[in-house]
Amino acid sequence: MVSSDGAVHLVSAKSKQLVQTLQTSGTDHTGRFAKTQDAKFSPDGNFLHIASEGTGVRVWDVRRRCCVHTWNDRGGLRTTSLATSPDGELIAAGADSGAVNLYRTTEVLSSARPQPVKEFLNLTAAVTTLSFNPTSECVLFASKYMKRALRVAHVPQRSIFTNWPTSKTPLGYVQCCAFSPSGSHVAFGTEKGKALMYAMNHYAS
Repeated sequence: MVSSDGAVHLVSAKSKQLVQTLQTSGTDHTGRFAKTQDAKFSPDGNFLHIASEGTGVRVWDVRRRCCVHTWNDRGGLRTTSLATSPDGELIAAGADSGAVNLYRTTEVLSSARPQPVKEFLNLTAAVTTLSFNPTSECVLFASKYMKRALRVAHVPQRSIFTNWPTSKTPLGYVQCCAFSPSGSHVAFGTEKGKALMYAMNHYAS
């Protein structure tokens, strides 16, 4: 859980008790703790990637409760969203510029300035939603600040799907998204309080 002062609270899903509070960043120019933008666990749960102010992403060892590495995203002035692929191979970072970068996990954990394997420049507003599908074949990214600002990329081909969404897809301002466990469906929450569900026919089986 992320608090307003920038701290990240680790809570045991089993006992419902607070395990540790991570103060993930320093203070900004006003003397207040910098806001945490996003936090994502690695698929094995051993690491927690936390994006605060700026482009720096801190990697925390969950078991030892300490920061073991910091890497920088090159998408913009501030990293606003993170996602880790279920297969553990890739990490996606979305920026305030609308750019989304794909990085190899091995490079992210070994370099302070990893080179992305692909940069998607399809949005022009801050990325607020970022998610891989369960098979790690697709990555979805969206911004809640622009209408219909959502794209889906095919990871192996490093390309954007052009057939969906279309200009007639009633997405509105996308606030959040979630894939079903099989990846056969995806749902979006809109600013109107609606949840729209779509079938991903390719993954229906």
